[in-house]
Formats: sequence, structure tokens, C-alpha cells
Amino acid sequence: MPKVKPEDIVKELTSTNDQVLLDALRHAIYIERLKATQSKALLAFIDTKLVPDLIRRLTGRLQLIADRGSDLGPVTTKRVKELLATMYEILQTNMEKVSAQVQSDMYNLLKYEAKWQTSSLSKAIGSVGVNFVSPDLRSLSIIISGKPFRGKIVKKWFTDLAKTTRNAVQEQMGISIAQGESFVQMSKRIIGTKSLGYSDGVMGGLKRHVDSNLRTVTSYATNQARQEVYKTNSDLLGGEKFVATLDSKTTPICQSLDGKVFPVGEGPIPPLHYNCRSLRIPLVKSWKQLGINLKEAPEGTRASVDGQVPASMTYGEWLKMQPASVQDDILGPTRAELFREGEVSISAFVGSDGRLLNLDDLAKREGIMK
Repeated sequence: MPKVKPEDIVKELTSTNDQVLLDALRHAIYIERLKATQSKALLAFIDTKLVPDLIRRLTGRLQLIADRGSDLGPVTTKRVKELLATMYEILQTNMEKVSAQVQSDMYNLLKYEAKWQTSSLSKAIGSVGVNFVSPDLRSLSIIISGKPFRGKIVKKWFTDLAKTTRNAVQEQMGISIAQGESFVQMSKRIIGTKSLGYSDGVMGGLKRHVDSNLRTVTSYATNQARQEVYKTNSDLLGGEKFVATLDSKTTPICQSLDGKVFPVGEGPIPPLHYNCRSLRIPLVKSWKQLGINLKEAPEGTRASVDGQVPASMTYGEWLKMQPASVQDDILGPTRAELFREGEVSISAFVGSDGRLLNLDDLAKREGIMK
């Protein structure tokens, strides 16, 4: 390890690990906006491509089934089976497209996240002769293509929705036929209502599953990318701290883990449930543990690389510490003003469609070369 000169060390008002936490909280808010952007694109695909295809190919069949009223005889049974087969074919084709898009987006996000985390650590520790390195890209690609997450690889999180949706349609058709509902009522049960953005009916359920799965898989990708960075640089880290968002949506399991410290790569790693927004931040070792001679450095500077665990902090607490310009960037001027006035909490804004962000926008804001 090269000898470090005092003038090469950047003075900081807080410790290195405090800086890592602050950077992670800001980044997490951006990731929530990225989730909203990607979700909006997938739901638009369902509304403009999948649903119209279903309407075009199934309307006539639904009409014939509805015309027979509560008849559950062989003719109706055959028509229902044919309709379900056609619907499954349409769903499979379109969910394969959704899955392919998600896999591509997640792989790009994995690469970005690894670069961001490496950069964040390097900036936090400053010029003390320590180099953080990015993980091998091959270790990142397997996360999406072949590493099961909660029993499924990423692809299956979306392609399996075709079967789930078909089964839901079968159930709703059985109820509709038994009750002798009209064609319009049957269509609403299955397709939903255009004026409501197809948020009702079985298609509404599909859209909610796609949104939830996307947000969960995105959390999985970002946390796994960070894990690869931590493992690659494990000799420089003293552990990982679990950080929950701690707002009205935080689950009991994440609340119970908030602030706990685990060895690198061990213990519960988010996401721990659907829509989980928790994360684990790296804890840089102290300068003594790193074998760095800082005896000649000013006390304040020596104290910055102290290996201490940062205090817990919520997104809202972090945002309150930021200047108005940062708050405006995160929330938008109007919402930021409401936030500053105490009219609303951060949980009302984070992840909403009001401030969308794609990966290119994120790279520009965080100064990361893609």
C-alpha cells in the first residue's frame, strides 16, 4: 500500500460511511423514478398492443358465449375452451415481448448500478491510496439469465403471467356464464373498461402484476449488482448495513432489519417481498484496518475514514437536509414546495409518474459514463 500524503486526503464534514449512506439514499430515490418510467412503458404496451389484440380476436367469441346465457352445455364448453386457448396464445406472445424488454433493461441497469456503486465508494473515501474496482460483467449477466430469484429466473416472472391470467379469465367466465350476464358485462369482467384505462377486470389484474413484478425485479437487479461490487471489494469493507425506507409503506420485516449490520454477502438481501425498496449499503473499513498511515493527517480528516456505522436515516430526512435546488430536481418545483411546507410526505411522491427518469437521464445526473 503506497504511503499517503496528508494533502492527498479530502477533508469531509462527516465520515466516509455517512457519505456512502447519503449517496445511497439519493440514488435510491432516482431508482424509484426509474421504476416508474419503465413500468409506464410496459403498461402502455399492454394497453396499446395486447388489449387491442385480445379485443380484435375474442370479441366475436365472447358474444357467442354470452348469447347462450347460463347454458353450460357442450357447445358453450367447447367455445370457452377455444377462447381460452386463443387468449393464452395471445398472452404468451405478448408476455414474451414484455419479458425480453425487461431482461434487456435489467442487464443495462446491472452494468450501470455496478459502475455507480464503485464510483460512489471511490468518491466517498477520497484519495487515500485505496482503489475500488468493478465486478466482471460475466458475473452480472448470469444474474438475469440464469440465477433464480424467489424460485424463478427473471424471464419467468413475466412469462408465467400468461398462465396466471388465463386461469383468472377462466374463473371469471364461469361466474359470468352462471349468472347469465350480458356480453358487455362479460367483457368488463375480462377485458375491462377503456374509459378506466382497463384498470378493472382481469386485464387490470395483469397490469398490476406486471407493475409489481417489474418494481421487485428492479430492486433485485440493483441489490444483486451491489452485492457483486461488495464481493469484489470485500477486503476493503467491514460489512453491510441494512437500510429500510421507514415510511408508511415499510413492512414489519424490513422495519425489524433496519440498521442491522451483516458480514459481506451474508444475511437477508433485499428484496424481501414484492415492491421492496430496502437496500444494503457497504461499510468501508477504518484507515487502520485498511493499513493506511494517516498519523500526519489532521484529526478531522483521520476521523472521516473511521469505519463507523452511519446513523439510520429515511428518504424524507435525507431530502430535508438538501438545498431547494436538489429538492426541486427530485420532486419537481410544485411538489417540492409542498414538501418544504410540510403539506405532504416524501412517500406521496417517490415512485410516482410525476417525475419520470430513464437510465440515460440517471447517468447524466450522477455523472456515470455508460
